[in-house]
Amino acid sequence: MSQDQDEIFEQHFHRPVLDRARQLGIRTALGLACLYDTRIQGVLDIVAQAVQERLGVTAVGQSGPSGVVDEPTWLRTFLGEREAWLNRPADRREAENKPVDAQFCGPQPSASGELRQLLQAGNLNLAGEFTVRGQRVQGV
Repeated sequence: MSQDQDEIFEQHFHRPVLDRARQLGIRTALGLACLYDTRIQGVLDIVAQAVQERLGVTAVGQSGPSGVVDEPTWLRTFLGEREAWLNRPADRREAENKPVDAQFCGPQPSASGELRQLLQAGNLNLAGEFTVRGQRVQGV
């Protein structure tokens, strides 16, 4: 059973994320973690498309309207678009004047916040010791 589960994750998550990372020019451990977690949520392609529209590039290292897009800039935009996507149900309920529904659909603690903290700390390689959801983690 465990082998079957590993193969399913390999086929449906790990390999597709590595392929997509190559296409997007993502090379860091943090970048892969962002893509992987978003793939698990089922919205990797949606969020990546939103980043492309916002930055005007299809991959890290390309020139857009604001110049060459580096990986930290791409990841900041990616996490912002991901958070916006996660907040859409609550935003719709607010627009419908349903504040109680919006509260239930509203932002929940998510991996995006943890990933953003690592990005802000400049820990793109997930090196050394860092904290995730209150737990100390030993990176590479």
